[in-house]
Amino acid sequence: MFQPTLRIQYEDYISRQASIFGYKALVPSNLRQASDMTVANLYSYFQIRDESDVEETTLAATV
Repeated sequence: MFQPTLRIQYEDYISRQASIFGYKALVPSNLRQASDMTVANLYSYFQIRDESDVEETTLAATV
């Protein structure tokens, strides 16, 4: 189980990233209904996506 404060932080992060990338269903009200595992997986998905964007930016700057 998540600590309540950690889950809230994850939900906020997911919601912000989802709005940036146009995922309209990932709003806070829907995330509150999601299981802990779903929130953890979505958080990981957006973390990996962020890291990928940083790497692409770094590679483009060095070329």
